Amino acid sequence: MLNTKENMLRAAESLFAQHGFSATSVRMITTEADVNLAAMHYHFGSKEKLIVELFAWRLDPLNRKRLELLDQFEAEAGEEPPALEKILEAFVGPPIRLSRDPERGGALFMRLLGRAFTDPRDRTRQIVYDQFGPVIQRFTPALARALPHLSPEELFWRFHFTVGAMAHTIYTLADEHQLHQLSGGVCHMADVDHTVDRLIPFLSAALRSRSSCPKRSES
Repeated sequence: MLNTKENMLRAAESLFAQHGFSATSVRMITTEADVNLAAMHYHFGSKEKLIVELFAWRLDPLNRKRLELLDQFEAEAGEEPPALEKILEAFVGPPIRLSRDPERGGALFMRLLGRAFTDPRDRTRQIVYDQFGPVIQRFTPALARALPHLSPEELFWRFHFTVGAMAHTIYTLADEHQLHQLSGGVCHMADVDHTVDRLIPFLSAALRSRSSCPKRSES
């Protein structure tokens, strides 16, 4: 049985994903959760604090798993950097698997995360960036050790593109029927581990590439 606070978080998650952050009122959340306004003020104090706790509720366990896996792979590798594929498994595996697990938010939370990145309110995006900051700070030097041929600038761009490919894969998982339809039935995402196994070699090849952005000629 859900406690009052978790019930309110789940109600807010569903409503924010459907209507957006601005269009969802506190009254809508308390009605959906079947609680009074006093419960809202007691547990969260404000709508913004509820948003902060909602993302922490979903993303803290995810990011802990990422960091635990990276710690494990680095310990196993000893003085050498872990294989690039292991670093990517730690980074992309947990969120892709979460996207298929409704108990941890699943597709609903992924739609909410997508809204956060497109929300016109800078504060909402900043709440999400604050959650991912420690992960980026931890994975960047790990990738730098595994890819010593890349300059810091090139590494950042490739990490940025890696995040984009991962995010697109996650959002596609939220509507797997679309992929099946677009591919004419050739592709599907029923097996999430198979999807991770396909994505990692693709990302590894892009990250290892020695090609660099050509310099623009001065006009």
